[in-house]
Amino acid sequence: GTFGVYEDIPYSHIMIVHCVKLIREKGNRVHGSFICMGALDQKRLQEKIEHPENFSHPITEEKLIRSQVFADYPTEKEIAVCGERFTNRLLVLKRLGKIK
Repeated sequence: GTFGVYEDIPYSHIMIVHCVKLIREKGNRVHGSFICMGALDQKRLQEKIEHPENFSHPITEEKLIRSQVFADYPTEKEIAVCGERFTNRLLVLKRLGKIK
């Protein structure tokens, strides 16, 4: 999935666990997870800048710069990496005999 924050912060891990739980609750199997940087909604970002009192996570200078740097994410390259990781996970599961 894509997420508007770095994948290596604790909140990202919490969100992965939460999403996997939701997927499993629908009766699906999860063979792995991957999260990449996603673009922030520019309208929501502007709302946070104009009305920080309405949000629990204020926009810091670093977050503003990150939103500019990652405005075009996910990129084609990042999507390709995601596809490669997914394909590799399936290959491992096939070789282990866990899927056909």
